[in-house]
Amino acid sequence: MVDICLEHDVLLVSDEIHEDFVYPGHKHISLFNVDERVKKIGITCTSVSKTFNLAGLQISNILIPNRDLRHKFRKQIDAAGYSQLNTFGVVATKVAYRYGEEWYQGVTKYIYENLKFLKDFVKDRIPQIRVIEPEGTYLVREPLALPEGVILRGEYDGPESKKQGTLIVTDYCGKGLYDTPFIGLSPCSGVRNTAFYYLNQRFDEPLDQAPCIGLSKNANGTTLEQVMVYNASYPYYYGGYGNAAHVLRDMYATPLRQGFLSDRNGDVTCFGAII
Repeated sequence: MVDICLEHDVLLVSDEIHEDFVYPGHKHISLFNVDERVKKIGITCTSVSKTFNLAGLQISNILIPNRDLRHKFRKQIDAAGYSQLNTFGVVATKVAYRYGEEWYQGVTKYIYENLKFLKDFVKDRIPQIRVIEPEGTYLVREPLALPEGVILRGEYDGPESKKQGTLIVTDYCGKGLYDTPFIGLSPCSGVRNTAFYYLNQRFDEPLDQAPCIGLSKNANGTTLEQVMVYNASYPYYYGGYGNAAHVLRDMYATPLRQGFLSDRNGDVTCFGAII
């Protein structure tokens, strides 16, 4: 990547705002430590906002080793009328870096324990599914491919009912309609009594995200019952492989691009109450 950017005189900007959240056994490698040549075209962005929960103070660290590039950046910031720093943010940044070690160690341990809880929960309750462990950050964004015959059931014993539904909040993006869906269905697999809510979507300019629920090749006989998908570009994609014999009912969605896409799925699919 560095070679390509240098050859074509392209700026290389590295967003390293999650740099402090690194799990045991791994190490964060900054852009400027990859190749000395990148300092000619590179910009690295960091901040205290993620590490110390200070988002909203409008302050960050923009590291630009190239003097000419740094001058152009400052000139543009001045022209935009955004050159004056937030005083509260400056003070908070100094305090965080000087006195925030205890917080940092505590929150990093807490997040890592959450990841271990997720892994143990999936291993004990859904052994057919494997969690791909990240090397850092507090986000697990990997899509989920349901194995053949596995039904993802959003039910648990709640205080008022033995059949409480489950809400899954995600910011999984993918790269559009034909990318890997968030939930991939294999033959005879499915989802029941589960709602999905997408973060970071915009109603005025929706992000072109991958489908929330989609089919793998030759995935016949899948089931979707009492499933809700909110704010997804493409909630459901059933098409492209000539699959058939699906049971789809009691489904609801608020699509930002297209709702239910289906083609070449045979004539034995059962549809009912799809809104």
